[in-house]
Amino acid sequence: MIHLFRLLSIYVIPLFVLIPIIAGIIKYKHLTIPLKVIFYLMLFYAVIAGIGSVQLAHHISSKIVADINGFIDFPVISAFYILILNRKWRIPVIIIAIVYAIFWVADFFIERNSPQNIYPIIYESIFIMLYAVIYMNQQTQINVEKRWSENSFNWINSGFFIYVASTLLMYTFYDLMLQMQLNAIFLVLWIINDVTLGLLYILIAIGFNKCRQ
Repeated sequence: MIHLFRLLSIYVIPLFVLIPIIAGIIKYKHLTIPLKVIFYLMLFYAVIAGIGSVQLAHHISSKIVADINGFIDFPVISAFYILILNRKWRIPVIIIAIVYAIFWVADFFIERNSPQNIYPIIYESIFIMLYAVIYMNQQTQINVEKRWSENSFNWINSGFFIYVASTLLMYTFYDLMLQMQLNAIFLVLWIINDVTLGLLYILIAIGFNKCRQ
């Protein structure tokens, strides 16, 4: 079971990022600015995933790579939501992203001996879920002729919501599970998180494919 999990987590799931990248390349000339933000984020994820997989395969700590990913990830996703949410949310989202960057730098010293920077991950997950809920509420108030499935942003927003909900669940109890040695539960939550990451990539690819402009 452990060997299968390592195979999926280190080699298989990271390859899923190629799905939205290929879809983005095919549809690139039709992508709007918000979608291009996500496309370039996928390219960044691919580089990070590649480096992380090589390090894990050789039993090298990937914390620095995870830290770099964490520092860039949330501000870029925030930029995506700045572009698709109503203008009244622009300043609040910018402030949230700036506070995150400051918090991340402070936590780098607070959790410098920890294998994971847990607090920024929880912070990021909570606010991305908040962004997603605000966007869904915004869409219910807009009278649009297009069906839900024809809106690229709906697919991407759903993917982020599902993935960060899983991430929030896992990392909220991360330290507790390690202290209580709840390895089986931790493994199940990590597998679920990997599955939702793969689902995120698939939903982003669908979002890219729906772009017709």
